[in-house]
Amino acid sequence: MSSPALRVLTVVLAVTFALPVTAQRLCTGDCGGDASVTVDEIVTGTNIALGEEDLDQCAAFDRDGGESIQVDELITGITYALDGCPLTTVADAAFWQTLQGVRDRQAETIALYEQTIGTNPTDSRSHFLLAMMHFYRFGRLQEDFESYSEDAKSEIITANEELDLAVMYAPDNRAYPGFRGAATYMNGIAHGDTALAEMGLERLRASITLWPLFNRFSFMGTVAAVAVAGTPLFDESFGYLEDALLPEGLFECTGRLCGNAGLAPHNLEGSGLLFGDIFAKGGDVVRARGWYQLSVSLGAGSGWRFAAVSSERLANVEVRIALYQDEDPSNDPLLAGAGAESCAICHYK
Repeated sequence: MSSPALRVLTVVLAVTFALPVTAQRLCTGDCGGDASVTVDEIVTGTNIALGEEDLDQCAAFDRDGGESIQVDELITGITYALDGCPLTTVADAAFWQTLQGVRDRQAETIALYEQTIGTNPTDSRSHFLLAMMHFYRFGRLQEDFESYSEDAKSEIITANEELDLAVMYAPDNRAYPGFRGAATYMNGIAHGDTALAEMGLERLRASITLWPLFNRFSFMGTVAAVAVAGTPLFDESFGYLEDALLPEGLFECTGRLCGNAGLAPHNLEGSGLLFGDIFAKGGDVVRARGWYQLSVSLGAGSGWRFAAVSSERLANVEVRIALYQDEDPSNDPLLAGAGAESCAICHYK
């Protein structure tokens, strides 16, 4: 693959399943992102303010985004070192450590966000991240799309409810509606509620109108996993992927958004795996093989935990496509992202 083509594909891949870049609320001075400020971090911040170290050594001190560290920012960091970080940053640290596979803090994350919401019921970001933790737990409970445990049903109900609140309290946020549509759709599927699933589809389509670049991935990544190959609903999902890969789709992309600010360290590898799966489900062996190969190549030296999954897909792409193309949907392989792969294929470090 030529270098220009690879750069184009990289830009597209980086968009997939990215949470908005403002998702991580850092405590001023918390260089390590663990919701605490240490003496060493204060020393680093002081050195940056004096021009002895670069800002990228601890951008968390740059509270106002001014590309420098001011005295008041150092004082704020020292205050947090003495008194502890704000509760929202403690909750966010627990969320990201869980999502990135650093530490499993699922129950703690939920408890912390319930505390932050108890203190500030209109905190849309906390409602959103609480919802995403429940969505994460729902996905990890899924081994197929035929049966759903009571625990899974409970998780998706809560995710749906919290996303409703996130949308209500942040009406101008263009990303939340896509996630809400996905949760509503899966809530309907899990409970066998056709009307609720249709509401989810309507919400997903409306979110694409609101923000085509971002929200088509919420539709494609959710609905393509459930819809049977060859049905109008799968074809609609397939079309959104093809649209996303057109050059005009790239014009909406900004480096900060598409780079995802480091919150999904393996977005490129995971997205390549998912795209390959969708093309395989659509019967396109050439593009499926190409995306699997790209995923394998990108993951070869990056420490990606799912490199073996992509390698297996690449070696057996024809077999996978044949299973999708036969007349028995019960043997269709799952798309990447269910069970232990939920969120992890892109977000795990």
